[in-house]
Amino acid sequence: MRRFLVLAFALAAPLVLAAPAQALLGVSLPAGQPGVLLVGFASGASGDVSALVASLSGTVTGVAPEISVLRASVPDVGLATTLLKASPLVDLVEPDGASRLAGAQWNGAQWNGAEWNGAQWNGAEWNSASGAPASANDPGRVVQWGLLASRAAAAWSSEGIGSRAAPVCVLDSGIDLAHEDLAANLWTGKDGAHGVNLVGPGAPQDDAGHGSHVAGIAAAVVGNGLGVAGVANEPLMAVKVLDSTGQGRESDVAFGLVWCATHGAKVALMALSADGTTTFKRALAFASQKDVLLVASAGNGGPCASCVAFPASDPHVLAVAALDKTLAPASFSAKGAKVGISAPGVDIASTFAGNAYRSGSGTSQAAAFVAGAAALVRDANPSLSAAQAQAALVAGARDIGPAGPDPAYGAGLLDVRAALAAASG
Repeated sequence: MRRFLVLAFALAAPLVLAAPAQALLGVSLPAGQPGVLLVGFASGASGDVSALVASLSGTVTGVAPEISVLRASVPDVGLATTLLKASPLVDLVEPDGASRLAGAQWNGAQWNGAEWNGAQWNGAEWNSASGAPASANDPGRVVQWGLLASRAAAAWSSEGIGSRAAPVCVLDSGIDLAHEDLAANLWTGKDGAHGVNLVGPGAPQDDAGHGSHVAGIAAAVVGNGLGVAGVANEPLMAVKVLDSTGQGRESDVAFGLVWCATHGAKVALMALSADGTTTFKRALAFASQKDVLLVASAGNGGPCASCVAFPASDPHVLAVAALDKTLAPASFSAKGAKVGISAPGVDIASTFAGNAYRSGSGTSQAAAFVAGAAALVRDANPSLSAAQAQAALVAGARDIGPAGPDPAYGAGLLDVRAALAAASG
């Protein structure tokens, strides 16, 4: 009977409650389970729905008006869900999801020190093999096999290394803002910030290492005589959505993606997986409409078939699989019809938190190669839309697997030089 009274009241007065619902009803209900809900609201109804949350003794902890969603902590998820769904101002109520760095490849013990000996590196030989300009003198390039395999370094001779015109938004564990090989390529907003921290207060400083690693693959400074070279010399936007353990809330990734889209990002790198809430899907659609090229790691759940993780599986996203040094699919890489392209993803040397360098493996690393290439393409031809730039990446891919697109390689191996040629044609 009590549940009937609650529902009847909600249907009769669904808009805004001026006091806690149970007090207005004059009933005492058993305490429910507290939790976090994502609530979609009608246009212009953010204030009214926030008031409704407050009437349920809840607290709004985040709002993304661009996708008409707010996040609320409530003391009784069941009661709040019933009352919120009854309001005509609410079109979505769902639990917040989880986001995470993909699979077993995220393990601190598996990160290897990236070491090279500059005295033994013959820069002339490397440049001859890669076609890169001699000025690109980063000592770690001797171990960066992925730059050769993807013909990224070869592309620099004809197209340059980028003019910082295509910001890459890195949604991850943050970026080491003081790293010697990243600091000069950090994006800086009007307020002086290099991004945003949605996990906690303060700057989006990397406390896990993963974000700095993928950021360096995409856009470590080229030709500064330090460390490694990124695929493109483009601004890096640090959006911290994962904590020091590589875990996070899906809503933070969604809200972070909206932030990227409204702050001028041309490419968004999501080297992570998530549960797939409607809220996140709304954010992906919004960013796509704002002409952001969305790149995500296919996932490290392999060997498997048809197992591409979300958000890579979303139709707005370019899913990237990983290859090893023989250009065979990496054993851990997810496969499936959703794979759009493949890139180097095993023993990839890059920057790491603490002004360090590490070697790591995963579809995260492969996705970072593609994100850097996407930025280089958009820089080289600013007239291209995100969809056109993605088409150039796919068209330029080397078909090294079975003829035509396939579940392991997608369209084939990323070829940065060919993608730039396709973009200019």
